[in-house]
Amino acid sequence: MKFSSPSADESSIIALKFIAFLASDETRCERFSALTGLTLQDLKDGAQKPDFQGFVLEYALQDESLILEFAGMANINPQTLSAARQALPGATYDI
Repeated sequence: MKFSSPSADESSIIALKFIAFLASDETRCERFSALTGLTLQDLKDGAQKPDFQGFVLEYALQDESLILEFAGMANINPQTLSAARQALPGATYDI
């Protein structure tokens, strides 16, 4: 898995893939909801917003095992998530 810094558009695609990854597994989705207070519907509603995408990647970066699992599934270098996060706006998201 080669590492390269993603563009803003590529970062948005990575975030959307991560959102789909979260939503595809009930346990991951429930943990996300428990830790953030956000629901599956909030994930769907915020998915297209760059600041929300940044927030979701910020969430991902708090859990190394989640990073590794997603990176393996997406066939990307785990460092790409951090670089994608930096390319997106907003560190927090207000509902």
